[in-house]
Amino acid sequence: MSSSPTVPSQAATEARAAARGAELGVLPSVPGWMLPVLVVAVGLVFWKGLGGALVYDDLALVARNPVITSFENLGAMFASSYWDFLDPREAKDIAYWRPLTSVYLTFGYALGDGRPEPFHALSLLTHLGATLVAFRLVLRLTRRAGTAFWTALLFGLHPLHVESVAWISAINDPLYGLFSLLTLAAFLAWRERGSKGSPWLACVGFALALLSKEIAAATLLLVALLDLARLPLPARDAGGGEPRGHALADRFLPFTRAYAPLLVVLGLYLLARVQVFGELTAGFGRTITEYRIDDPFRLVKLRVELLGGGLALLVWPAKLALFREVVPVLRWTSPAFLGPLLASLALVATAVLLARRRARLALAAVLLVPLALLPALVRPESLGRFPLSDRFLYLSVLGFALLVVLAAARFLHPLVATAALALVAGGYAVKSEGRLDVWRDEVALFEAAREESPLSPYVRWGLGRVYLERFDRATDPADLERALAEFEQANDLLTRAKEGDEEIFFDWNDRLQANLGTGTAYLLAARHDPLRDFETPRTVFEMITRAFPQSHHAWTGLGAANLGLGDYRAAGEALHRALALNERHPEAHFNLGRLYAAQGKYQLAKKHQERALALRPGHLADLIALADLEFDLGDAERGIAYAREAHERYPNEAEPLVILGVMSAARGDFRTALRRLDEALEREPENGRAHLERGKVLNGMGEVDGAIAELRRACDRLPESFEAHYNLAALLLQNGARDAALPFLERAYSLGGERTAMVSLRGTLMQLRGDEIASVVRYARTDLERGSLLEANVWIDRALDLDEGNPIVHYLRGRIQRSSDLFDEAVASQLRALAIHEEYFQAHFELGDLLADLGRRDEALVHLRRAREFGPPASWEEGLIRATAAGLDKLIQKTERELEGAGTASGRGE
Repeated sequence: MSSSPTVPSQAATEARAAARGAELGVLPSVPGWMLPVLVVAVGLVFWKGLGGALVYDDLALVARNPVITSFENLGAMFASSYWDFLDPREAKDIAYWRPLTSVYLTFGYALGDGRPEPFHALSLLTHLGATLVAFRLVLRLTRRAGTAFWTALLFGLHPLHVESVAWISAINDPLYGLFSLLTLAAFLAWRERGSKGSPWLACVGFALALLSKEIAAATLLLVALLDLARLPLPARDAGGGEPRGHALADRFLPFTRAYAPLLVVLGLYLLARVQVFGELTAGFGRTITEYRIDDPFRLVKLRVELLGGGLALLVWPAKLALFREVVPVLRWTSPAFLGPLLASLALVATAVLLARRRARLALAAVLLVPLALLPALVRPESLGRFPLSDRFLYLSVLGFALLVVLAAARFLHPLVATAALALVAGGYAVKSEGRLDVWRDEVALFEAAREESPLSPYVRWGLGRVYLERFDRATDPADLERALAEFEQANDLLTRAKEGDEEIFFDWNDRLQANLGTGTAYLLAARHDPLRDFETPRTVFEMITRAFPQSHHAWTGLGAANLGLGDYRAAGEALHRALALNERHPEAHFNLGRLYAAQGKYQLAKKHQERALALRPGHLADLIALADLEFDLGDAERGIAYAREAHERYPNEAEPLVILGVMSAARGDFRTALRRLDEALEREPENGRAHLERGKVLNGMGEVDGAIAELRRACDRLPESFEAHYNLAALLLQNGARDAALPFLERAYSLGGERTAMVSLRGTLMQLRGDEIASVVRYARTDLERGSLLEANVWIDRALDLDEGNPIVHYLRGRIQRSSDLFDEAVASQLRALAIHEEYFQAHFELGDLLADLGRRDEALVHLRRAREFGPPASWEEGLIRATAAGLDKLIQKTERELEGAGTASGRGE
């Protein structure tokens, strides 16, 4: 055997040597460098994938999967569906039962506590194992080390494997591929040993493959295929006649001992699925995706697309894509159909030609491609929205690689064949290494997907979601604009599809997700914008809940928007509605935790935050929330434990260090607190909470100037923080800086905070600004708008003492009285305001609206029409002027209709 990887010739002497080796069941010798080169070559190319983040389905299957967090859940892995941890309504159509993959993911979780690196390492190691088994399998089939080497190298480096190796959620593909190849290798070894007993080792491999992924059922067909393709057995029959193995029937003997055990394994697997899914169809009748296909021949064409498209990707893997959607309408003359059709016909023609020439090994290589893909071809509906995905071709790659190597040996000089195969392997390596960049993180993945699938609403709203997540972390306004643009694009594509564009695939979930994305964008904008406009996202989510009342995501968004508005009752109702639809939704539990914490109900808040953490183990926001809650509940040790866990999982995040610093300060350990806070600011210099806590620590240490500087930074970075503004104002007042403190006092008052602090703050402002009518009116308006009616009345009483003839004061008093159900007093106050200032637009509008509510429509119309005559103040923003004028016109029209209707009814009564 040559020490170079030159493709061996087909000399008769080698064939006889191979037959003698097969007779003894001994594999030919292999040059010592071959296996290390295989491992190093494949490992180096895919090494970059180890640094990939959790992307796409990983965010659910890994980050939100409580099943894989402990080996104590082994029973659940074998007794339930693969996606059962999701919303039951979402999981019910997914007929995946992959307990061994769940076990494998549990190993990955245990190795890294949920971090992505161990999962990626397991994927790569599994693929390397599959590559080595492929080498051994081809060596056993051909008895040629060179053929085995090149086939395994092309198999290991093929760009179609990038999706399976770099994407954690596709770990089941190299896993089932490994066990399927072990099954084939074990079965052939059993044959070479004389088919004695039963192929139990192959049965074990087959069972493990099935438990990894459903498509492994094709392994049984591949066993039969390679059984047919193996070298002739030289053993003679008892009469000393010609060697057996030339007749087709003889090649499968003894049939029962060879195949019955494998069929038993398949039968037990199906029975187990019947038990898991509770139906005689074993879950295989379920459909993940409805393709909206009316053409009765479209599903036939779809299968041609899958087979021919897969062949095209095997031959020329240039245009790789994760999201290849099914086009609803595909015409017979479309290039998208004719290309796959020609590829499929070429496959059939090649198979016929090889069969006629009795080239069994080459024929097996050709047939391995469609047979490995057969379960997907039988029921493409079970594959989801993207049935032509690279990962489904994992085993098919081996057939294609073997065919390429055999063709090179047959038609090229050995040295030319070696050079050609090296060139192909190099091309694969370059393409695979470059493709790994796409799987670096979600932004890279979805931006690449946008280029590959520009007409996919799914990709557009998916990319919008990714931009939103980045905006929530880094608050770059450009990301918010990008997200909104992608959601708008998704809606535009959906409109085109509904108007008849046949190139665009969509379903109802696309419309829901595009609108959810828009609502979430406005919600996040409100959280990070000083204007705190939660009214816009509330309006958007209200519309979504009307259109999609069964969407727990929509009710969760509505709850979060109401929480931002301080409407705790409405927030609670919406969030509980979300949990009634899906008790497993972590965001609903998280927001309920926030709601109860804001109400001071810390035990209830803790209960929901713990549930959120259980549903998405190791989630940063949940760990931070629980750390804060435990601190509020007085259990500092548990709070520290959560903060430390967060820091260990997310060492580059600032927030866990901030909490650890806060807890050190609470124990009086100011130096440790400062060190922790400084570490937090090294990671995130703009972290407002770190500056706030650092200012408080410096103040506790008596370093007043440093404390003031830090609190100023905190106010700049946390414009919505009552605590930052209140602490800075208090510190400035203590140091005699009254004028400098006033803006921060007023900002703190407008934000609102804990009741005791607000009482103190109100007293301070009354003392400092109680003689200024403009300031007093401003404070009254602030309290009125947040529903603090008693406090607003205190300010109004003070304002009346200062200037009884001020119309604004009477107008505000009227609004307070109306909110307190003192309607006659409210009418009197508005009339008093108009008596002082007859052209007061707001007073006319308010009085007209109030009178209309009281049924005094004639009087109401007088004041509403006067309001329209005067119009909103010119100092208002243009948008507010237009909205107010439009609202006024609607109210006038409504009142006129009601008045007319009342008159008609009165006439009929007479």
